[in-house]
Amino acid sequence: MLSQDDGECDSAPRRQFLCSLPLMLFSLPAQARGLVKFPCEQLANKYHFLRAGISLLEEDNIWSTNPLFLTNREDALSRQGQEQVLTACQKMASLDHLPTVIKYSLAASCIDTSNLVGQELKLGRDRLIPEFTFLDPRAIGRWDMLDMQSTKAAVWAFDHDEAGPSGVGARPPPNIDGTPHETLSDQAIRLRQLLSILESQYSGDTILLIFPDGTGPALLSAMIAGIPYNRIHELEFSPGEIRLDITKKSVLELWKTKQEDMSEYLDVLEEGRKQLAILRKQTGDIVSLKDVKLEEERIAIDKKYQEKERKRKIMEEKENQKLLARQRDTAEAPISPTAFASLAGISLVGGASLLALGSKDRESITSEFDKTAVKSSPVPVVESGPNMAFNVSAPMDLGLTESLQKRSLFTPIEPVNGEKTKSEAAATAMEAYMDRDDGAEDWLRSISEIIVEEDETKADQDWA
Repeated sequence: MLSQDDGECDSAPRRQFLCSLPLMLFSLPAQARGLVKFPCEQLANKYHFLRAGISLLEEDNIWSTNPLFLTNREDALSRQGQEQVLTACQKMASLDHLPTVIKYSLAASCIDTSNLVGQELKLGRDRLIPEFTFLDPRAIGRWDMLDMQSTKAAVWAFDHDEAGPSGVGARPPPNIDGTPHETLSDQAIRLRQLLSILESQYSGDTILLIFPDGTGPALLSAMIAGIPYNRIHELEFSPGEIRLDITKKSVLELWKTKQEDMSEYLDVLEEGRKQLAILRKQTGDIVSLKDVKLEEERIAIDKKYQEKERKRKIMEEKENQKLLARQRDTAEAPISPTAFASLAGISLVGGASLLALGSKDRESITSEFDKTAVKSSPVPVVESGPNMAFNVSAPMDLGLTESLQKRSLFTPIEPVNGEKTKSEAAATAMEAYMDRDDGAEDWLRSISEIIVEEDETKADQDWA
């Protein structure tokens, strides 16, 4: 059995524990960080929301939401988008709302936007932090890569009529290419995780969030302010738009201002309902605008190639006809005086060469004949009487004669004197050579063509 002292000792820790229970119900904000609860009364950091400038695909009116294709350079920042980002930077600088941290999506347009903002506001690379998943846009499944204006109006009407306050409805149809089909609630989960991480990682910083679309920053603003998710498109961001110091109070004030004139938004919803009905009727395969554009580019390239081939064939045909006409004119036209003079000169040169060759051959034959005569037997002496004798020439060697005849390739030509006689001899030699050569006609035609081309070239130069 316990004594009274033992009971007092056991009751003291129990009383201390009971007294400390009220203190455990309250804690400092810095000691209770975890998942952020929406709506947010107070945040540990200051937040600016910036939508990236208009991209190349957006300029082509193509809506791309597949996260696998966000980094493609065809979705990069356009020239107009760069000007929009520079305008946003000037607004931050003029209002003295310079960020200390930039958190940007890995979409190509967001990467370009963050680089431009960091360069303009003189931020170091360690202050530019990429976000790999949580800033991704809402993927629209089968409607991905369709016409942006009409499809976006249909999605706005879809969310307004069917998403509900928590955004669990209005799920787009699935796609076969891997593009997710998400609701607003799916995107809100990513944004909750993003803001919770930033609130746990930073304190007292000014953080600039760069979104690739206009629905993401509008949805996060609605979450902070407690606005129903099916009304978020009333807060939609336009390309390059920036909103500074996002708080529950600032968002509610902006929303109240936009509700004063809802005519434009209601017109978009009315048109969107018509487009949504059209999209729902398309039960077959939907051809994306990107595929249509690629097909148009392929057709244009094929047409350009075919046109180039057609022109090449026409030029080739003209060249062939010109060549045939030139050959026909050369064969039918008489030789001009200039051509005759050139041909005569060529004939003289050929005749002179033949004469020199014949003379050299004749000299070699004569020399060989003399050597043979020296080596022949002495002439015998025939006595016819006691006091009378006469010489009888020995007969010529027939073998030597035949050898000389075989080695003689040209008919010996007597030496000529005088210019006229030389010209006649050269002409005679050239005629004999031409008669014996089967290619004489082709040779003459080639010479004539060369002369005609020279005359044409000279005439063109004189005319120029």
